[in-house]
Amino acid sequence: VLYWGFPSVLLFLGVVALRAAVVWRVWAGLRYALWAVVLVRLLVPVQLFTTPIAGTWVVTEKRAEQAIYAPTSLPITQAGQDGVLSLGGEGEPSAVRNNFPQAPNPPAVPDPPEPFDFDNLPGWVGYLGWVWLAGSAAVALVFLASNLRFYGRLRRARIALKGADCPLRVYVAVGLPSPCLFGIVRPAVYVTPEAAADPDMLRHVLAHELTHCRHADHLWSLLRCAALAAHWWNPLVWASAVLSRRDAELACDEGALKRLGDGQRAGYGNTLLAL
Repeated sequence: VLYWGFPSVLLFLGVVALRAAVVWRVWAGLRYALWAVVLVRLLVPVQLFTTPIAGTWVVTEKRAEQAIYAPTSLPITQAGQDGVLSLGGEGEPSAVRNNFPQAPNPPAVPDPPEPFDFDNLPGWVGYLGWVWLAGSAAVALVFLASNLRFYGRLRRARIALKGADCPLRVYVAVGLPSPCLFGIVRPAVYVTPEAAADPDMLRHVLAHELTHCRHADHLWSLLRCAALAAHWWNPLVWASAVLSRRDAELACDEGALKRLGDGQRAGYGNTLLAL
């Protein structure tokens, strides 16, 4: 909870701020890609990077030095008198080295903190772990059941669409609310009978769903569900899922328009409104 708590809040707010600062018409794909940082942070339960100075005490020692300059041809000898350096030879000048400053003592380095004692945790902490595990299992089962039920409906109602200009399998599904891309290993495109009957609308729909596949949005959806199951208790994760899915659609629209060409902007917009 501590690992995924306050740092995740800061990360979420930072991504939302960057998302708001990026212009959609130019950087829709970049806005969508920013959510990958949040997804990695949520699904990897270890610290990926450490700073080189984190938790390190840097001790600096200041020394005061005083140099004595003498001709190199004259030998330097230690006189018997206290604190007097003689350059050798009677009558030669001597240098007094009294009152040399002492180097200050370096600051004491504190002892490292004691390791966390997991054996003496309160009993209620263990119950929190079971509550989290039960909630994650329940959310995962709900996602799995809903997708299996939806897949069963598609299999019963789908009819293969022949002659579709799309590298993916295309089916017409009666009763489908809107066209979609469904599947993990072998995704397929499912369209409504209305979209299949209109060639222009079908071309727009296939371009949109094919862009979803090329963006690997069906895999990102699976990882998004995994993050929601692991962090079902965190409302910011649910908000991230909603915003990232919205950005996925915007990035897909941008990519589909690049495939269709600028001349299809009005027709593509009408298809979105109709569906």
